[in-house]
Amino acid sequence: MLLGVSWLNNFVAGSLLGSPEQGVKDWCCDHIFLSEKETPRPGFYDIAETPWAARLMDAVEDEGVREVVVRKSSRTGFTEGALNSFRWVPGHDPGHCLYAINSMPKAKEVMEKRLDPHLKEHWAHLMTDDADDVTKSTFKLVNMDIQVSGSGGAGVFMEGWFKLIILDEYEEHSQEHEDTTADRARGRQVTVDNPTLFIISKPQLEGGPIDAEYQSGSQEKFHLACPHCGERQELIWEFVRFDHCKDLVGGYDMERVLNETYVECQHCHAEIYEESKRAMVNDGVWIPEPDAKREGEARAEEGKVSLHISDLYSLNNAVRWGRLAQIFLNAYVINPQLSAMKWFWTNHLGKAWEIRKAVIRDGDLDKLVAGFVKRLEDGTNQILGSPFKWCYTDRTYRCDLPMAPSVITVTVDKQGSELKGTVFAWDEDWQAWPIEYFRVGHEDDVLNLVEDRVYYYEGDEYKIGCGIIDSHYKPKEVYRACVRSKGKLFPSMGMAGNAGFRGKHIKTREDFIDGRVVIIYDYFNHAIESDFYLNKVKDMSEPRLWLPNDMGDEWGRELKSAKLIVKNKKEVWDKNSEVPNDWGDTCKMQYVVREILMSEGVNV
Repeated sequence: MLLGVSWLNNFVAGSLLGSPEQGVKDWCCDHIFLSEKETPRPGFYDIAETPWAARLMDAVEDEGVREVVVRKSSRTGFTEGALNSFRWVPGHDPGHCLYAINSMPKAKEVMEKRLDPHLKEHWAHLMTDDADDVTKSTFKLVNMDIQVSGSGGAGVFMEGWFKLIILDEYEEHSQEHEDTTADRARGRQVTVDNPTLFIISKPQLEGGPIDAEYQSGSQEKFHLACPHCGERQELIWEFVRFDHCKDLVGGYDMERVLNETYVECQHCHAEIYEESKRAMVNDGVWIPEPDAKREGEARAEEGKVSLHISDLYSLNNAVRWGRLAQIFLNAYVINPQLSAMKWFWTNHLGKAWEIRKAVIRDGDLDKLVAGFVKRLEDGTNQILGSPFKWCYTDRTYRCDLPMAPSVITVTVDKQGSELKGTVFAWDEDWQAWPIEYFRVGHEDDVLNLVEDRVYYYEGDEYKIGCGIIDSHYKPKEVYRACVRSKGKLFPSMGMAGNAGFRGKHIKTREDFIDGRVVIIYDYFNHAIESDFYLNKVKDMSEPRLWLPNDMGDEWGRELKSAKLIVKNKKEVWDKNSEVPNDWGDTCKMQYVVREILMSEGVNV
């Protein structure tokens, strides 16, 4: 009975809160201490570190705002700002809350590390006496509940109501349901007075989930005043300047890029340096885009605020302007790769990547054949590369190598009862020449070829140095063959993108076969495939891929089988249903080998 009276007293106390004396951001700056589990720099929450996030927290108290969409980059602090609202509402404006992210384990981690400690510290007097009311997915108070969930969980979106909902990493949410988690979240707020829905994510493809939500909102940008002329403007990549940071031979001096990169004012063209940024962002204001500059055709819905921000605003030293310039140069100039370009564009600029479709055609391969004649604008012809032929066809020696290779590599795709392989010769600049393709029936045939095959150039002999075999099909057979190769061949597997590939294309893992440790090279299949077909084949990017002038139809038609399509608003590589793409896969895999060798510090 006494417990019941205590619970009732707490409930009444929690229900008679009156008007909040402090809003979300002010209260959190005074009360929320972020531990080392939440931030690399422990201390009280400081809105001066991410002043743009105030727009999101203020929305909880603004009856005119029902939704806030944030299309963001990596280092902007919006998730922390959204969680601050959960930390604030129990003692100021109670109502059930829901946090949903792409997976339940991540959701529980947020509850355990970023919500539970603060709720217990500040609202212990509102907790019930039932120990079961606090779990890894639910925190029950006398006046409200806070729940966390994976986006695929249907239960929380089918019953009950929520005053405040956060949909985090929205781009990665489950697509298993006919309607989106945003639509289902709105359904849980229909009967609620003054609800707030936060939708937060880095973007992926143009027209994707977060991009579509952003376009139907106010489309606001964070404008800063130039320290020289005072004119406000959005920080955009087109006005980041680092071309002056070159050495005497025209290459980029990366140390100077790091330290001398600046932003040019769009109005007075003065140079704005990093040391001015803190004062600028703390005086920043959110301004909706004018109709003429809005993205897409959707009109702004009433009560729907949408925000876009990039890492150019971040005060985190890891993404200062000079560091972003280095990342850009590595992705677009020094070692151009489509996946790295996309990562920079989406992860650091917070912009959606343009949806493309691509089909490999005869003309794409013809331009790669060494000796191709290119017609220049002045009417003259230019011959690209020196013609060469396959060194071996049908296991018969036909021709010498086109150059003295720095390394020769082999890649093999195992399909059903046969294995298909392609051999590449690489020069010291990582230009590539396919010199042989083959079809064999057993792994032992591959091992024999690697061991016995000899290639010639001006009287010198060259042999295959290393390679990989796809291990999707019958992995144990592949593992055993790789063990027998004595370090020349390794299993590999193309995989879908996941957190393990963040910022890289290849990772290793260990497995065992017959008591022996086997190293497997997993690679981000879509990224590698896109780099190969779009960069190397269609754009003829440097370092060049050259093809033999006796390429023939058998091998070439499999390279042409690949096509980039859009399925469920995602780019995916497909193939002609009537033509295999096994040899195309072996060429793609050659660039996996290249990445492995480069990551191991091999200088060819």
